[in-house]
Amino acid sequence: RIIRSYKNEYNTNFEIEFLDLSDLKEIFQGNSAEESFSQVVLMAEVSEFSEADIDRIFAEKVPFAFSANSKRQRGTPSGPFVCLIGKKIVNAEEAISLARYISAPSRGQYYLAEESFIGVDGDRWEKKPIISIFSNPKLKHKFSQISETFTKREGTVLEITYKDFIEMNATISLIAKSEALEYLPDLLIGYELSQNFMHTFESIGKLGNTECLTSAHGKHKMTCKRLLNYHQKKF
Repeated sequence: RIIRSYKNEYNTNFEIEFLDLSDLKEIFQGNSAEESFSQVVLMAEVSEFSEADIDRIFAEKVPFAFSANSKRQRGTPSGPFVCLIGKKIVNAEEAISLARYISAPSRGQYYLAEESFIGVDGDRWEKKPIISIFSNPKLKHKFSQISETFTKREGTVLEITYKDFIEMNATISLIAKSEALEYLPDLLIGYELSQNFMHTFESIGKLGNTECLTSAHGKHKMTCKRLLNYHQKKF
């Protein structure tokens, strides 16, 4: 139903093939696994496969649901179901768009809830999301080059403003005081932590020796995390 809804909304087409777990494991163990997943989006429970195999074959991992009957091992629930996007996929932008659609609260999550799946905190649905970023000017050369590759693959728009720490801190403080939190940037990259804005941002990891923070009120947290992951691999 979700894929049919996406196809109807955007007049696009997908070839769908359903494989059982044994078939998937056989493909994963083969020598041509990357080519086998070069034109598909695979939805599977990540815990069934090794992280090494996933990282070898896939570039993106977009979680979209937990099973209501997830088995618990050693006191922890099994991992989420995810959309895995192959590194050599022909149309990465469309594949990632579908993955975002499935995880979006107003789209795929609606259908998944009807089937008793436990949802995830997916991004707000936009076919071409716009991500606002404040970045340290020291990262400009390398960050802009890597970001250009990311935008082509994801089909996103990155609005990057380069500010030093003093400028960034002043801007964030002004927005926070005005309570117009929707105007906060989605992502802060390359700054030292400051208690002045920790209540409006949360850490999602590091780039080099600096923290990367996403807005607690942001609508594109998953995309921001993928952007950071992309930079961590390329930086």
